[in-house]
Amino acid sequence: MKTSIELVAPTLTPAEFKSQIINFIGGRDFKAELLRQILSALPDDKHDLFEDYRTDVTTDPISDDSYKWEREGGAYFSLQLHMAEENFCLKRLEHLIVVKSHLTERGIAGFSRPTSIPSTNQIDAQRTKENTMSADFSSEDLTGFTPSRSLNNCVNNDDISTIRIALFMEMNDKRLSTAALRRAIAWTLSKHPNLFVAYEENAYSQDMVLDSTKWNKDYYHMQEVYASSNFSLERIWHMVAVRDQVFTLAEDEPRSATAPSTRPQSMPKQTHQHRDQPSTGRTQRTESKPQNNVLNSLLLIGGVVAAIALVILAVIV
Repeated sequence: MKTSIELVAPTLTPAEFKSQIINFIGGRDFKAELLRQILSALPDDKHDLFEDYRTDVTTDPISDDSYKWEREGGAYFSLQLHMAEENFCLKRLEHLIVVKSHLTERGIAGFSRPTSIPSTNQIDAQRTKENTMSADFSSEDLTGFTPSRSLNNCVNNDDISTIRIALFMEMNDKRLSTAALRRAIAWTLSKHPNLFVAYEENAYSQDMVLDSTKWNKDYYHMQEVYASSNFSLERIWHMVAVRDQVFTLAEDEPRSATAPSTRPQSMPKQTHQHRDQPSTGRTQRTESKPQNNVLNSLLLIGGVVAAIALVILAVIV
């Protein structure tokens, strides 16, 4: 497991900070889930830099027409990225993340990150491992299973990125037993067979530690950040195992249908009830904001992802 390193936040002007966030969203290697993690980790003082959503003769409105996004490909995304520079508001940033997620899942040129070509043996070994894990989830008995309102609505909204974020929320809910979590993942997978991507390791999603004696809460949240960039079956399987060991979870019993849950129209929000604050696409300001696990994990990881944390923590002058 990576150890923490000493980080010194740079001094950025408001314009430089905005430019960095725009660059993150426009960056080819930054997946939608990781971008939502970044937005969720922004401290309260950074929200003062967001403007109200506006449109005028020089600032185009956003479009909810996904066919338009696909038809214009990267042109629509690039235009809206420029509009976000002119009108730096949370609504535009969240819209860009949704568009990026959609275009990535549709394989639109410029949004599917190229990967190195593995050998036939590597492909076969990976497929065998994934098939074994997938079959294990598929064998879950879903008789009588009722998903949480948040997860159910995200699945119905049909945006794969928000579905993945909803599963992070489920994993961060300590009221959910491991068995119940496995059923939630199995149910989601049955609805969206394209839920997972191929396993890979890179600067944004590094390797996993298989020695369970080195697992702790920091390691779990670090893996959550990595899985945000590489939402693979292998990583989620690993997180379920780590979660089961390092957290005190509910016993294996059905969650009450009246258990509190929240449901936004487009993407999951943070709640102020029993959940740890998970990664979401929309950040809420509160009187007393709990410790941000995502930001702590970014600080622990080092390298490229730690550089993101530096920008999040940057002192604005």
